[in-house]
Amino acid sequence: MTTPIDTIWYSRCPSPTASSIAITGGWLQREFHGTGVDVRSLRAAEDRSVRRTHFTHPHDALFRQGGIVPPLWAAANGTATRLIGLSEIPRFQGVISLPGSGINSPADLRGRRLALPRRTTEPIDFWRAQSWRGLLNVLSIAGIGEDEVTWVDLPTDAPYHIAKPQSLDGSLWTVREASRLQTPEVLALVRGEVDAIYTYAPTGLELIDLLGAYVVASLPNIGPWVAGIGTIAALTVSQRLLDERGELVTRYVSALLEAAEWAQTHQADALRVFAAEEGVPEEWAAASYGASKALDLRPDLSPHRVASLQVEADFLFERGLVSRRVDVEEWCDETPLRLARQYMGGVADEEPLLRRDWHRHALVTQRKTA
Repeated sequence: MTTPIDTIWYSRCPSPTASSIAITGGWLQREFHGTGVDVRSLRAAEDRSVRRTHFTHPHDALFRQGGIVPPLWAAANGTATRLIGLSEIPRFQGVISLPGSGINSPADLRGRRLALPRRTTEPIDFWRAQSWRGLLNVLSIAGIGEDEVTWVDLPTDAPYHIAKPQSLDGSLWTVREASRLQTPEVLALVRGEVDAIYTYAPTGLELIDLLGAYVVASLPNIGPWVAGIGTIAALTVSQRLLDERGELVTRYVSALLEAAEWAQTHQADALRVFAAEEGVPEEWAAASYGASKALDLRPDLSPHRVASLQVEADFLFERGLVSRRVDVEEWCDETPLRLARQYMGGVADEEPLLRRDWHRHALVTQRKTA
């Protein structure tokens, strides 16, 4: 007999997502107040193997929002999850070199040494995948073939996550982890072992100033077709939770949608949340995320975003970074988003609830109160 689900867990990456707003702003706690269901961060788990499900996802009751490599890896490995939303992450991405290297434009990368980081102890090497994709995209801008550069493998046994005190609502990612993510590439660049590295996000901008580095090329901060892995965030959920407690999934997604709507009209406040989660000054967050435009954090499964994710899923498979090709359309389930919108608007739709055996029929017929 399986254990009843009375606790749901969440994890998010330190990126501009509705999850970060909903968690730090209290939307999730308010949504589940009085339901008898606990809502907890993976960081509250004492067992490190449980915390690592942020990457591997073998959890009966987990929501995850963030980078696409771990959830695609889990789906490729047959882990029972569903993709229930996608959003675009506006952030700086670029390739940098040191002064005096003679690399001043993408065309100057021909014949040069590019850093390719590799985690030797991690089952899912998201940073290698993202760096590889970003470097290849910059090469394509200059019309340079990947065989016209030298790829320098930079192995390290440093884990992505380090041991830390538990927190009921904190992110798995801390300032320490964000600051040490690129240590192997930075050291190789400073030592003259490589000529250029990929970097991204506010921490990348801070790194550029620290090194006095030159931005060889920056990728568009929006538009997955061009920018690649670094611009897409995936919202996934455990299949068992969806099957057995679909009403909880509806509540969770509705809280994210409300938080996303709030962020659109409270840009400065949202920026503070993202800067705090990445451990950087607001100045860097604003520069990375483009403070001149309102962030649209609303997840959806639009054909454009689904097709964009398929491009990246195929890249991961072709490069041997995942074990099999993931059919993104088959992985998607639009029901949670649709029911969450109905729940927010107080519109009834009995048929899908009955078909999925989702309990508490009154959930989508009641109008929410503040």
